[in-house]
Amino acid sequence: MDADQLATPVETAKKAGTRKGVPAKLEDMSANEQAKVKQAVEQVKGASASIDLNRLANTVDGYDPKPNYIVKSALGMELIWCPPGAFIMGPGPWKEEPAHPVILTKGFYLGKYEVTQEQYEKVIGTNPSKFKGNKLPVETISWDTAVAFCDELNRKERIPRSWEFALPTEAQWEYACRAGTTTAYSWGDNIIPQHANYNESGINKTVEVGSYKPNPWGFFDMHGNVWEWCLDWFGPYSPGLAVDPMGAPNGIQRVMKGGSWEGSAEGLGPSFRGYYYPNSSRYFPGFRVAFKQVD
Repeated sequence: MDADQLATPVETAKKAGTRKGVPAKLEDMSANEQAKVKQAVEQVKGASASIDLNRLANTVDGYDPKPNYIVKSALGMELIWCPPGAFIMGPGPWKEEPAHPVILTKGFYLGKYEVTQEQYEKVIGTNPSKFKGNKLPVETISWDTAVAFCDELNRKERIPRSWEFALPTEAQWEYACRAGTTTAYSWGDNIIPQHANYNESGINKTVEVGSYKPNPWGFFDMHGNVWEWCLDWFGPYSPGLAVDPMGAPNGIQRVMKGGSWEGSAEGLGPSFRGYYYPNSSRYFPGFRVAFKQVD
């Protein structure tokens, strides 16, 4: 199509040249020009041979805006869509946890809030929390118990094939917490008690979910209030670029993120890593639910 939006069909081994106001002129390509085009095509084929085009298409499609997902069996629990993307994960506090690039090729939903006590009790039938209150986050939750909650949602909800409720991976959690930011916290590099519930807030207990401002993607309380269980075993990060990382292949303890009401400001940063035994519970761990595609 030329500068005047006039189309000229070009057959194999032909070329068309034009300038504004002049109709396109079709000519034969020389043997040298044909060889150059063929070489360029072969180079592109070689460069793209390792690319999974179906995976690429799914990644691009994942950027389409999606409505929030509502979990009816858990009293209308609201999940926010996180599109595929990339970010710098870490660094953690130890040398085995360096900052490194991460690519998430699939979008996923994540709870807008930490799971509340009334939501947990509606699904499981009990409330183990130390600090009681319907709108308070459920706590004193082991990793095993958090997984059992997700499994129960999978039984109760009518969900699309190849999707499931589960805990977020550590990478998914940190990606959602950062929400496109690169600062120490999602709001900036400094923290004051008005930003989150942590030890310097002086509250000395959990507060109702949504008591502080959300991050840029709309998630509440990803800094402070209760530690949040992640799917991963605790262990060193894989070196270099990580694509859809799942954490260490095995371990003794599971990862927690986000800090808590009794924790320090440092522990509230998106890259800080907590960990605890999966079958044990204390008064500080809670969780939020992810809804994602099964590989």
